[in-house]
Amino acid sequence: MNIPLITPFFAFVMKTIMNLIGGDNGVSFALAILLFTIFVKLLLFPLQLKSKKGMVDQQRVAPKIAALEKKYRGNKQKYQEEVSKVYKEEGVSLMGGCLPTVLTLVIVLGLYTVIYRPLTHMMNVGKEDGQILAISQDLVEMKNDGTYVLNGRTLADCATEEEKEAYRSEVGALFQEGNSRGFLAAVTGEKASDKAVNQVKLARLLYGNIDALKAKLAAETAAGAEAAYSTDGLFEINFNLFGLDLGDQPGWNPINILIILPILSGVTSFFLSWVTQRYQKKISGPRPAAADSGVAGANSAEQTSKMMMYMMPIMSVVIGFMLPAGITVYWILNNLVSAAQEPLLYSIAKKRFLKKEEETGTGKRKAKAAVSAPAVLPAEEQEEDPGQEGSDSSDGGKAD
Repeated sequence: MNIPLITPFFAFVMKTIMNLIGGDNGVSFALAILLFTIFVKLLLFPLQLKSKKGMVDQQRVAPKIAALEKKYRGNKQKYQEEVSKVYKEEGVSLMGGCLPTVLTLVIVLGLYTVIYRPLTHMMNVGKEDGQILAISQDLVEMKNDGTYVLNGRTLADCATEEEKEAYRSEVGALFQEGNSRGFLAAVTGEKASDKAVNQVKLARLLYGNIDALKAKLAAETAAGAEAAYSTDGLFEINFNLFGLDLGDQPGWNPINILIILPILSGVTSFFLSWVTQRYQKKISGPRPAAADSGVAGANSAEQTSKMMMYMMPIMSVVIGFMLPAGITVYWILNNLVSAAQEPLLYSIAKKRFLKKEEETGTGKRKAKAAVSAPAVLPAEEQEEDPGQEGSDSSDGGKAD
């Protein structure tokens, strides 16, 4: 999903990171994603903190809301009116907790698009129809005529038939891996189009071949052919991480080592849900029993939260088998960084919001006690009270 302003901005950030850490052998895709994830989390930190403040505000008015629900249990309209009044009087904004979540979702969708479509958003290719497909078709032609570069060698660099056969086998496997239809099917099929091409896989196939692609395009242009695309914005991305090819796709049949990534995605997703719920309970405080508060929706919300705690990891694993491994690495890193951020968010919220609320509540209780308690004058003022002296004198006269 292309989010106006957000997607171009994150594309610029991701490209800048890659250019900064890049070298002669391309760039480390995993390291770029890690730095990218940290940058995004720092950017979203104020919104996340605002969300925690919303939880503290709701905790502060929770007893009043519970009392209102119990009082107006049979009158929903009156209950809603009174709740709105309490929120207005107490300065509580429900959007304080919802808005950061919505904005976070929008931003995540924007940056996800950047990672999933690197040629369109980082290499400025594909803005005109047919460019992505044209690059893919040229790479397939290079594969077929033996000019595709694999590990620094082409077919002409292979000295023996055994080496040539090994070259053809490795190149063929490289073009077929991933999508069950295979990259070749997406490029040469009857319904081939830019949208059919997996851009992460295409960026992976470009690694080590940009110069050869430029030479091929220059030769075709010199022969009178019209250039179908520009190579000015192309740059190499190194998808290798500890021997794992992040441009490939995890699969069961045939099985490959990349299946560890969807599993890790599910594990880290569960860990993030557990950490998040743990600190949310610390922020919101203990929930009163439903029988006392009359809050029927509380149990439902808690059950939904527990269900999502298990559903999200399952979805992470399933989706991990449907996307290139590089996208799954992003989700793993995002889960870990998000989990590490929760204690910091709680610590700041506790010092800035919870402590303030506790002090405010204590001050109100002290003020209320001071007003209701009877005044007690000092002993000196009691002795000098003229009313008291007259009483004593009167009593003394009676005694006499």
